[in-house]
Amino acid sequence: MLLHLLIPIICLVISILIFHLALHCRSQTHRYYFLPFFLLFASLSITSSTHFIWIPGLTSLWTQAMVLNIPHVICLLYIRQWPAPRLPATSPSPSRFAQLRHQWEATYRLWGNPQLIGVSPDSNTTSDTDKSSQPVSVFLFSRLVKLPIYYYLNFEILPALVASVFGEIYPEDVSEEKQILFRHWHDVSTRDLMIRAYVSVLWIWQSAVYLDGTNAILASFFVSIGLDRPCDWPPLFGNPSSIASLRTFWSRFWHKIALQPYTCIGSALARQLNFRSGSYECKVFVAFVVFGLSGVSHGVVSWQIGRDGWTDVWWFMVNFFACLAETIFLQQFMPAFGYQRELQSIKESWLGAVAGRAWVFAFFFWSVPKWQYPAMYKDAFQARQMAVWSLIFSKMTVSADSS
Repeated sequence: MLLHLLIPIICLVISILIFHLALHCRSQTHRYYFLPFFLLFASLSITSSTHFIWIPGLTSLWTQAMVLNIPHVICLLYIRQWPAPRLPATSPSPSRFAQLRHQWEATYRLWGNPQLIGVSPDSNTTSDTDKSSQPVSVFLFSRLVKLPIYYYLNFEILPALVASVFGEIYPEDVSEEKQILFRHWHDVSTRDLMIRAYVSVLWIWQSAVYLDGTNAILASFFVSIGLDRPCDWPPLFGNPSSIASLRTFWSRFWHKIALQPYTCIGSALARQLNFRSGSYECKVFVAFVVFGLSGVSHGVVSWQIGRDGWTDVWWFMVNFFACLAETIFLQQFMPAFGYQRELQSIKESWLGAVAGRAWVFAFFFWSVPKWQYPAMYKDAFQARQMAVWSLIFSKMTVSADSS
């Protein structure tokens, strides 16, 4: 059992060592020799993460982190071709220990930093002028205070609230027929609408709890031991008040952990396809790649925990086309009819804010159940089966005792 738990960790360590060797390789050509080995051990770390299945949530978090790390490394070393970090010329002949320490510091700064916070190709460490003015004690308190709040809300308040409103969510509440909204509108009950509304926003809350909670734990640990500074761990999510449309939901509120590597890959593909840099078509193609890679990465996580990942791919691509339709309507269709001034006035008013958020909720209200219900159905069906077997075993026990 313990050996199985060590397999994904060992593969992760080996992939980091390979990344370290490739990062500090002076020849870009030689870096390509390390790529197959990095991909191999990173993939093995992903596939063996099922050994964490007995630790709730760890398999999905591990897989999600590793799936993001692969495009980050590819973008950093093979697309952007990040230069090998050099020791600052502070002394004429630095010791071997100083060189190794600087190399590993650069590896640490770059390996787990897909947003490239606080680093640049010229210098892999930030200067003193970039340091945050926030005291470490304030930073640690603001991060750690989230954890009991998240726990209490997610595991105490939310289940009690759901139980009081819905009772129990049964398999028939989230069946395949319930995914369809408009074609079966005449059969939709109030209970169906309430469950649908709940599920439409539940995924946002769960993502915030698990991702921001994990971010808070890691930030507190690395800042407290002195490896990082508060400015190295900015807030993960934006302000919910910034949501005014589906595009602002993704660009201003949602986390941007994977945005830079996915955009880097999309831009590289656009150049290969001869899209003119900065053109409207190029931007659309890059956004297509970003949403596509997001869907695939979430799909890999779903497949790893035994669920259908194609629904993740479908849902993120539907979001891309919805954002594209929103852009065409607001930036091309409306101005073409001479309503640009009126549209701008509405967008800046309270009516625009309400209408924008209503549109975001309506889109999620329609699409999220198609994405989330299959997994919920599987969980609810398994829970029902467990309840049936528990009832059978309890009756067997009563019967045996009575005899």
